[in-house]
Amino acid sequence: MLVSIMDWSRSAGLGFSRVISLGNKAVLDEADFIDAIADDPVTKVILCYIEDVHNGKHFLEAASRASKKKPVIVLKSGTSQAGAQAASSHTGALAGSDLAYETAFTQAGIIRARSMTELFDLATCFSYQPLPQGDRIAIVTNAGGPGIVTADAIENSNLTMARFDKGTLDLFREKLPPEANIYNPVDVLGDAKSDRYRFAIETVLKDPHVDSVVVLVCPTAVTDAENIARQIIDLHEKYPDKPIFAAYMGGVVLAEVQAIDQSKNSCLHLSRAGHLFHSGNE
Repeated sequence: MLVSIMDWSRSAGLGFSRVISLGNKAVLDEADFIDAIADDPVTKVILCYIEDVHNGKHFLEAASRASKKKPVIVLKSGTSQAGAQAASSHTGALAGSDLAYETAFTQAGIIRARSMTELFDLATCFSYQPLPQGDRIAIVTNAGGPGIVTADAIENSNLTMARFDKGTLDLFREKLPPEANIYNPVDVLGDAKSDRYRFAIETVLKDPHVDSVVVLVCPTAVTDAENIARQIIDLHEKYPDKPIFAAYMGGVVLAEVQAIDQSKNSCLHLSRAGHLFHSGNE
């Protein structure tokens, strides 16, 4: 698994400060390494793939300490009957109640990933973006449907849809087309080009009631996807304290803007829409 991950990371632009394989954990276990890496200045995020935990108390203590310093993200396998049986034959891991793991992870401040894709989407986000100062999310979109789906995903993930300041709403009323939705999600309409996107994103970034921004881009006939990406990257550099996540609703367009993101060595996280609209606890 680690060899595959390291090979994939080269194309994803994700680096590792440490890569540790525990094997059967004969002497040291995940808690020992979490403890050690928590104070490593070159490690921004701790990722764990685990099949079981032998010493629950030690693990919770180590993870609780580490999660106060940097994100700890865990993919726990063996949650199904078939998976637990496979884990037992692989490393002798004992099956445990998934609800017990869920409760323990929450108590320790651990972010739980539900798949390998989600594990590395989260790793990329936390590596390249600042930690949000709260749970209030603003959405800027050029299509109503994706905005609604994203709003559902936000509330189902125990996050909060931001309520805009009066000044923000007044500015939207003045500058956006009358048909635009000025409340969260902000719908800048299907004919929005990069200047309208920039105005809407910058306005919500300035709002004191917004902690993070999600930008959705559907490739309509007039959508200038590349320039919108450049505007998002520029705004991220201008407002580095608030994370911005962009989901481009497509395939070819996504590849084009991802090339811009990488060429700029940007901290912007670009995601396929399907990866963004999961319903997890993160």
